[in-house]
Amino acid sequence: MQKAALSAFTLIKAPGKEALMIDKIDHILNTVIKFITFILLAILTLLVVYTVVLRYIFNSGFPAGEELSRYLFVWSAFMGIILGVKAKSHMCLTFLSDKFPKLRPLTTTLYYLCSYVFFGIVSVYGIRFTVQASTARSTLLPITMNYVYAAVPFCSIACIIVLTGQLIHEFDRSDPSDGKEART
Repeated sequence: MQKAALSAFTLIKAPGKEALMIDKIDHILNTVIKFITFILLAILTLLVVYTVVLRYIFNSGFPAGEELSRYLFVWSAFMGIILGVKAKSHMCLTFLSDKFPKLRPLTTTLYYLCSYVFFGIVSVYGIRFTVQASTARSTLLPITMNYVYAAVPFCSIACIIVLTGQLIHEFDRSDPSDGKEART
């Protein structure tokens, strides 16, 4: 069964130039996501400091700043999800693959299948919800709420892209010809 499972996944193995292209796309995506997350967190920090200084030192306020900081926090949290999936730092149950190493290809396949289903469902419903929110307006900012809610499908689709790259590399490492075994 293990050989049959591995041979099925050798079809998606990326040889030669394709592997380099996938690695380049993966690196560019990772760099862009890190940069966007850094910018969002920097703006969020400056905005919160500005709002606090206005409120407690000058007894003034910037109400739109509080709302904008909430929206920036939402986007930076969802960008963090992408980085967590990329770094494989999310919670993972490994007791089956640790106890039964021969089941590792099966548990790895199950992990990726569940991840694809989860992020696929979140993408579909996130897109629907974002479209529905296109008529809802922000309380203080001159934007519609779909710009805020777009973080959900954006994150989900980016996670699917990241998972696809990981899946290709996972089964590339498990090629029986090089003697290495896939790790989860």
